[in-house]
Amino acid sequence: MKRFLLAAILCLCVIPLLADVEFTGGTTTTRINCGSGSTLDDLEVANSGMTVSAWIYAQTRGGNGVGRIVAKEDTVSPTTPYWRFFVGGASDADMTLRFDRGYPTTDLQAVTVADAILQNTWHHVLVTWNGSATAANVIFYVDGSVISHGSDINGSGTKASDAAISFAIGSVSGTTTRAFDGYIGEVAVWNVILTTAERDQLQKSLLKRMPLQIKPANLKGYWPLDECAHAATCTTSNMFLDYSGNANSGNPVSSPLGFANVKLTYME
Repeated sequence: MKRFLLAAILCLCVIPLLADVEFTGGTTTTRINCGSGSTLDDLEVANSGMTVSAWIYAQTRGGNGVGRIVAKEDTVSPTTPYWRFFVGGASDADMTLRFDRGYPTTDLQAVTVADAILQNTWHHVLVTWNGSATAANVIFYVDGSVISHGSDINGSGTKASDAAISFAIGSVSGTTTRAFDGYIGEVAVWNVILTTAERDQLQKSLLKRMPLQIKPANLKGYWPLDECAHAATCTTSNMFLDYSGNANSGNPVSSPLGFANVKLTYME
């Protein structure tokens, strides 16, 4: 009886966190295309802001030193009103996070200080943007802490809609070499800026499916990325489901791999 009770307590307290997808960076075009559904368009417009969240493990900076985490971007040098959230930096040892949004005259660019994330380390990364052309209004969070900016360029010109561009995880949606190098899981986007309490709940809980509990009416896309078995080549069309209910399923391109990373936490 005591063994049974102990096992029951352990089942309640120990929670597996992540199963993920491995992107191979370098010169590959590995990515997950989630299409151009209207619920992913112009996320910052409806409620004066947007939030992007993911768990990442970066082995290097990725393709061309600028591996994409999440992007609404179709080419390396887009002329369309793209946005992108990605890893950069001068070297793999001092990686930065960066968020860009395309504007007609000058693109908005917000870049963190060096060492925002560590190589070969799991991090929860989150970025919010209020939709303005001022780069200082892009706020980065790593593992729940605000990360300072290292450099900013404000956007200029009249911002256009991004509705024509597909949403992608791990690279841009077109055939280019900007793939993330490492593992990504639990990707979520909201068409609102999350509050401090909501960010804390998301970043500190370590619970899978937590995005579903946070502003569900504003959750416009959520991909756990746990449909592919460990070390398996992910090839099934639209296999990565969008749990937000908006049907923006992710289609694997150029053979990303499943990666069964399990972390444990204790419920309080």
